[in-house]
Amino acid sequence: MELKSIQALRIEELIGNTNHLVPLITDQRDAISWLNDRPAGKAATSNCRSMPIQL
Repeated sequence: MELKSIQALRIEELIGNTNHLVPLITDQRDAISWLNDRPAGKAATSNCRSMPIQL
């Protein structure tokens, strides 16, 4: 059995979680704006029709 360093395991974990990590970083501004708009009384818009169908 090959033993991996803690650092190597953490890097693999980060790389494996990029589908969660990258959007968190790149979409943060839009998400915060959306959250701030709700108490300000601005209507939420929908982009559901532009999303691909997921089965």
